[in-house]
Amino acid sequence: MRSAPRPITSVPGFVRRRNGAGVGRVYPLFQMPKGSVMTRLLIAALVAAIAAPVLAAKPADRFIDDRSSPARVITSLYNAIDRHEYLRAWSYFAEDGAPDYATFRDGYTGTGTVALRIGEVRSEGTAGAIHSRVPVAIEATDTAGGKTVFTGCYRLTQVQPGVQDTPPYRPIRIDGGRLEKSGQSFGQAMGLCETP
Repeated sequence: MRSAPRPITSVPGFVRRRNGAGVGRVYPLFQMPKGSVMTRLLIAALVAAIAAPVLAAKPADRFIDDRSSPARVITSLYNAIDRHEYLRAWSYFAEDGAPDYATFRDGYTGTGTVALRIGEVRSEGTAGAIHSRVPVAIEATDTAGGKTVFTGCYRLTQVQPGVQDTPPYRPIRIDGGRLEKSGQSFGQAMGLCETP
């Protein structure tokens, strides 16, 4: 009479048994049918546990430095401001497009966080360059929790990459911009730009 295979080692959730030929195999202690409610709940719980830290991260926790389009430059600018990385924020401006660094940095004293909405970007090409206008709405939250909404427009220039042949490479830069306080809510507000 042949007896049932007996356990020889244990691993959490699994049992190793030796079959009649002496070859070890691992068997699960329990098995859920595919597609069962329990399987779906287990998978959902695992996905939630893995995704929770990513979903809980504030936008400022993500580092964004993308100079591939006018909208991404403005997104990078406000990511730097939100992270209090003012030198990086200042670097998105052309040499003659921003105030001196100390004035720029000190202008954000008391700023806690910023949120950004971007409107429709308008661009126009000229001899060797692309000029763009980016309308924005900004919600600035001060360190005391007060919120202020601003609207405005940024002007950006990209020297065509194909015509650049002398270092340093010149990425898309902010030439200038203006922001004004808005009486509208952040969700409703949006800046207006003149045609480039």
